[in-house]
Amino acid sequence: MIRKLTKADEASVLEYLYNDPQINIFIIGDIENFGFDVDFQDIYGEFENNQYISVLLRYRDNVIYYSHKEYFNTNWLDIIKDINPEFISGKKALIDLVVAYFPSFIEKPMYFAEAKELDTSFHVDNEIVTRVTKREEIGLVFDLLKTITEFESMKNATREKHIEEHIHYLDHSALMMITENGKCLSTAATVADTKKSAMVVGVATDPSARNKGYASKVMISLMDEYINKRNKSLCLFFDNPMAGKIYNRLGFENVDMWVMLVRKSD
Repeated sequence: MIRKLTKADEASVLEYLYNDPQINIFIIGDIENFGFDVDFQDIYGEFENNQYISVLLRYRDNVIYYSHKEYFNTNWLDIIKDINPEFISGKKALIDLVVAYFPSFIEKPMYFAEAKELDTSFHVDNEIVTRVTKREEIGLVFDLLKTITEFESMKNATREKHIEEHIHYLDHSALMMITENGKCLSTAATVADTKKSAMVVGVATDPSARNKGYASKVMISLMDEYINKRNKSLCLFFDNPMAGKIYNRLGFENVDMWVMLVRKSD
């Protein structure tokens, strides 16, 4: 049986998802931070003998699917197609079971990595790295991301809408940046904060400011904030081998493969 979950299901679904807290960081974070009564998010559960066997999250135009087994019930297809998502994500073993039903989507495989410690030899540069606290600072980060090829999903986004969608993240997540002359040169952020971890996203450096160690500086600041101050681990995805070398050097270890299905452009 598949049904939409409500506040009454919160404790039970989180107990199920916390059996695999790293892979489920997005679903857990969105449940803990936004709950069941917002218009941009829905959570569904599949049950067998009153036990969870899979969970699906809709967050805006994103869908994430999870099961503790290598399993996909085709009854999910009607729900997913009704959502009409732009992105469908999950660990590779599960998305491999899903991809054949979505021929209009492109596969984007990524490594999934986690850091639990910050080497004491790394210097936290609080003089150059600042934490974003204001709307206009979010706008500066947007201006940078809009110019980076890897963030092609932002090509149709507007500055004001981006600010409105991300301002609430500052209450529980963190957004770091390096600026110079009123321009953001490098940035990294977190989303999906849970009781145990958070997801690193939006790591970018202006091409004119690369090879200066800025990406490492903003990442070290994020790691200090979470690992040392909040006592949480950090997770991230990467598909660029050069970026992977930076993350591995900073202490991130590869733990799984993640696949995002992205709707093909018209």
